[in-house]
Amino acid sequence: MLKKLQWFIPCLLALLSAGVLGQSPGDLVISEFMANPQAVLDANGEYVEFYNNTSNPVDINGFTLRDDGVDSHVIANGGPLVVPAFGFIVLGVDANSGTNGGYSANYQYDNFVLGNSGDEIVLETSGGTEICRLNYTNGDPFGAGVSAELSNVTLHSGGVTQEGSYVAATSPYGDGDLGSPGSAGNTQGTGGGDPPPAISNIARDLFIPEPGTALTVTADITDDSDVAAAELRWSVDGGAMQSVAMTGPVGDTWTGVISGGEFSDGQVLEYWIWAEDDAPQSAESEHTQVYVGDTPIANLHINDPNGVPLYRLAYARVTGVATVGNSTFSVDNLDVYLQDNSGGVNLFQFGADSLVTITVGNSYTVVGKLDHYNGKTEIIPDDPETDITDNGASTLPDPFNLSIAALLADPETYEGRLVLIEQVSNTGNGAGWPVENSDANLEITDDGGTSLLILRIDGDTDIDGSPEPAWPVNVQGVFNQFDNSSPYNSGYQLLPRSLEDIDVTVGIEPLSGGVANGFKLHPNYPNPFNPATTLRFEVPANSGTVTLAIYNALGQKLKTLVQERLASGAYEVQWRGDGDNGQSAPSGIYFAVLKANGQELQRAKMVLLK
Repeated sequence: MLKKLQWFIPCLLALLSAGVLGQSPGDLVISEFMANPQAVLDANGEYVEFYNNTSNPVDINGFTLRDDGVDSHVIANGGPLVVPAFGFIVLGVDANSGTNGGYSANYQYDNFVLGNSGDEIVLETSGGTEICRLNYTNGDPFGAGVSAELSNVTLHSGGVTQEGSYVAATSPYGDGDLGSPGSAGNTQGTGGGDPPPAISNIARDLFIPEPGTALTVTADITDDSDVAAAELRWSVDGGAMQSVAMTGPVGDTWTGVISGGEFSDGQVLEYWIWAEDDAPQSAESEHTQVYVGDTPIANLHINDPNGVPLYRLAYARVTGVATVGNSTFSVDNLDVYLQDNSGGVNLFQFGADSLVTITVGNSYTVVGKLDHYNGKTEIIPDDPETDITDNGASTLPDPFNLSIAALLADPETYEGRLVLIEQVSNTGNGAGWPVENSDANLEITDDGGTSLLILRIDGDTDIDGSPEPAWPVNVQGVFNQFDNSSPYNSGYQLLPRSLEDIDVTVGIEPLSGGVANGFKLHPNYPNPFNPATTLRFEVPANSGTVTLAIYNALGQKLKTLVQERLASGAYEVQWRGDGDNGQSAPSGIYFAVLKANGQELQRAKMVLLK
């Protein structure tokens, strides 16, 4: 009996220290997960592996495994479910190794599914404390049947790991999928013994680093013995690593400084902490990315090969003019758009439409986190009331007048920006024109069906329930994307903001002067010109479809300025020296050609000088 007590009491104390005294974020990390097995169905082969970073066993019975949606499972093992000190535990959707692909699960859960495109894995105590978390955008970044393994168990911040810290499994198990459920595999830093230093509470003194201003970074670094050295390491725009020795500690806090001359506006600073104890054992913190200073919006659209922002979750400060205001696309969420000279972006925050007023034509400065939703690039402020600054009235940008083919040839350049497409027709292959309070995705073309685009009518606008226009029409709106699977390289849409964006008259100003008796195209003025010139023309009644287009000296059409039915009268329109693709034309001789019902009537010679 005494021998049994001698064995039982230490184990009980260990479990009590884990369960009763409570766990801290980072005691466990998500060391491996399989979201998309190939040998068996997802419903049988999914699993999550956790690693215990501490020298004490951790009882997770009563903990909750969940995501940020509706998936949630309370672990009910009927007794302790212990993660050994410096050891692993595997939770699987199916604990039967004969049907789950051939791995051994310590526990079987239900009501929790790992999304293949994107999801969250969260483990929290019965008291609601998050012990570890992973948010990912791609459940099988290395292909079906290959699990994702945390490259080093030290790569976390308070238990939060980043998807970029995971590597592909290379060890086959069971029925042939690759993974190492229950063992280290390609995960480094496991096994206990002398643990490496623990790095936590990393902070910087400037939320947005500024060019020319030193950035101070602090971190708490602890060890079971002594911390022998610590370095603040960084790179700029993915360049070479640089480092500086950290000073300290003051208590447990070490300090490092990056001089302000190391970075410029719009660059991405990536920094992390390295520490070594006297064993020596070393550890490295999670990497933090942040945009420096004032960032051009186009920089947010730098994507990886899968169409995900390369610096997703980095904070940035951008300034742009609002092209979409409150309650246009949502009456609950803040869902508006900003545009600067380089690009456009969706400014979004759940449930925040009433917290801040966004006025079309005003300039706003926003500090927020870069993210994406089904391919659409977003900047998300933590607190819209403090992170959005209204700079007052500005100039609303003109839409880019482009063909569908030109848009789809370079979609990321125009995503989030105002775009005008002329003479589009409804192919009839999409949804019908929406009734009131409903959304609709119509399929449109501007070249007879060769180039296709979705015209998205949002039920929160005043367009739904209105009469369908007589096609073809000119349409403008925000160019956008909705692609619900990786790679995010399709699903582009045009979102008109209101009825005023449907059947737009393109740049034509009717002039006073009564009814015209015939067709006349006046010489352009000024001529020669740079950067723009004005064309004046007259059309009589019953002229049919009037076209005014620009051709180069080779007879190639560059730009369609007018293509519609016009009432009798005089009109003028401006040409800005660009083509339908939005690119500037070179210096040279050009011709404005006036046609009615496809028949050329008159032409004017123009000279563009640069």
